[in-house]
Amino acid sequence: MVKETNSEITGRLKNCFLFYGNDSVLIQSECRKKIHSYFSGQEPQPVVFNGTEDYGEYIQAIRGQSLFTSDTAIIINNPSFLIKAVKDEKSFDGLLEAMRNMPDSTLVLMTLSGKPDRRLKAAKQISALLADGKGQECNLLRPQKAPEELISMFTMRHKRVPFDVRRLITDTVSAWSEVSLPMLQSIVDKACLLAGDKQEITMEVMQDALPGYMGQQIFRFCDELIAGNAEYILENTRHIFTDVSREVMSLGFLSSRFRQIKMFKELKKNRITGKERLSLMGLHSPWQLNQIEKEADRISEGAVDWFLNELFVFQYRNRVESESLNVLDLFLRFCARQKRYKERVALSRHRFHGIR
Repeated sequence: MVKETNSEITGRLKNCFLFYGNDSVLIQSECRKKIHSYFSGQEPQPVVFNGTEDYGEYIQAIRGQSLFTSDTAIIINNPSFLIKAVKDEKSFDGLLEAMRNMPDSTLVLMTLSGKPDRRLKAAKQISALLADGKGQECNLLRPQKAPEELISMFTMRHKRVPFDVRRLITDTVSAWSEVSLPMLQSIVDKACLLAGDKQEITMEVMQDALPGYMGQQIFRFCDELIAGNAEYILENTRHIFTDVSREVMSLGFLSSRFRQIKMFKELKKNRITGKERLSLMGLHSPWQLNQIEKEADRISEGAVDWFLNELFVFQYRNRVESESLNVLDLFLRFCARQKRYKERVALSRHRFHGIR
């Protein structure tokens, strides 16, 4: 049963929608939700077009009805008339006419990877028919904004997120190359399910709710790498860097952590303290700053610079020059450097105590 009706006053159709942007997962999710809400939970199987069909096929789908139900949902993916000039204007006018006269029992959804070219006559004509007059933009989130969005989702569910869990979220999500809202929503759903009636999202719950690669102990891996524990690195690298996708995400996390340490050392060197340091580093609590300070005390600024530089060279040679390099070699060279650093520190302390 359809609750919504077309508007005869504005010329807009309450059964015509456009979803566009670079987040294909969110676009498909919005289509499913729109079909579900429009048909009050009794949605028909949608007729899906891939955008290469002629206008006659669209018109036939809009005007035709199923033998079993009058409700019709039509999805037109990437229609060319939103990004290219229309060649057959007569046929396109026929499509516009069919859309203007389609019954309330028919729902038309258009999707587009990217943005419509609103300079085009056809795009303007379609926009004039849309329920909202412009369509809904569905883009991937900037990784820097994603942690805040995820935490706000927990707040909306009346769940409290402690500072240590906030740092886990920030360190993890901000290191991803792509962040989709549906993915964040699935993380929140899983965490809330695991938390049950408890009002607080614990560290254990959050670690279980995050995508699979976080369960591969990337946080401990980072700690052991900074400690120069070559034995641990040698044993566990293959369990964490299992494929290209996880390698990209995990290296992104390590890069983010080392950049934070580098920034902390720079601010400390310039005698910037307190709230200003928190603000410049994008942190939300002194606790987070204390944790970074503990890590920074275990590694020299030269070692941080070396790792970030070598990591850049590794990624450049792998991606741009298509070389097949093993990331384990990079980690072991860093561990050897850290071992020498700890030996020098221990020797200097021994000499200092000897003088005293």
